[in-house]
Amino acid sequence: MGANRRWWAWGLVGGAALVAVLVAARPFGRAPLPDRWREARAGWLYRSAQIDPADVEPFLRAEKIDTILDLSSEDVDPQRDAESAAARDLHIRYYHLPVEKGTKVDNLAKAVAQIAKAHQRGDKVWLHCAVGHRRSAAAFALYALLIEREPPHIAYAELTRWAEPDSMWAPEMQAWIEKHLPELKAAVELELAKPDVPG
Repeated sequence: MGANRRWWAWGLVGGAALVAVLVAARPFGRAPLPDRWREARAGWLYRSAQIDPADVEPFLRAEKIDTILDLSSEDVDPQRDAESAAARDLHIRYYHLPVEKGTKVDNLAKAVAQIAKAHQRGDKVWLHCAVGHRRSAAAFALYALLIEREPPHIAYAELTRWAEPDSMWAPEMQAWIEKHLPELKAAVELELAKPDVPG
């Protein structure tokens, strides 16, 4: 009988410890956040990676997102399908703007303009790519540079957030932006002049 009580007590302690770990990792009643979640601008602009399909709708409800800018690739993706379906069901503006090698200027310009338009509407904006540290960083750096007119050294600092220490991506992207800056600026101005229509 004593051994059974001990096992029961250890089971109770182990169960309590597991519950404590789960509560600490995922606050009660709160949807999980995507990887690399960051409040880029206080109260309205957030950037991250994609989120698990099972978590996307509770996350969008909990965070009260109004506009989604998805810069992930054009490849078939169940995460994107779940996200666009949830956005449609929740009446959230959703823009899929793949930033691939051949579409960088156009879709980065559209993303920057949509961030600016969403801010004017008072929207909460979620900007993301697949992993959350390259394409979303480029769009946010461009927004800071072209719309907020931050000095380049401050705007470009976003490119190195979450980057691998030995990655050459950030300096290469900065060089690409500087090379194409007049074209990017003109494309953003063109997008800003277009009527604001739902995504």
